[in-house]
Amino acid sequence: MNWYKFNIPEFYEKTGNLSVHKELIYRKLIDLYYLNESPLPNNMEELVDAMDMGDKDDTLSVLLEFFVLSKEDDCWHDDAIDRDLMNRKHQVSINRQVGQKGGRPKSTKA
Repeated sequence: MNWYKFNIPEFYEKTGNLSVHKELIYRKLIDLYYLNESPLPNNMEELVDAMDMGDKDDTLSVLLEFFVLSKEDDCWHDDAIDRDLMNRKHQVSINRQVGQKGGRPKSTKA
C-alpha cells in the first residue's frame, strides 16, 4: 500500500507519553504494517533492520504498548490497521468488478 489515512491528533494523543525516539519507532512500525499489508512479524532483528533503528529494547516496548501478539500467527497485530486493510481489500475487489463491467456508467445529463 502506498498511502493510508493518518489521524495526526489521534497519533499525538496516543504517543504523548513517549520519547521522540519511541514515537518514531511507533510511526515506522505503522508504516511497515501498511507497506507490507500484513501484521508485523515476531522477529525483533527483522523489525529493527527494516526500520533501521537499531534499538531492540525500545522497539519491544512500543510493540508491547500498541500491538497485540497473536498466538495464531505469531505476529504483532493492530485491530484498527487490520480493519482498514480488510476494508481496502474489499473496496479493491468491488472496484475490480465494476471495472470488468466497463467502469462507472456514463452520466446521462446533458
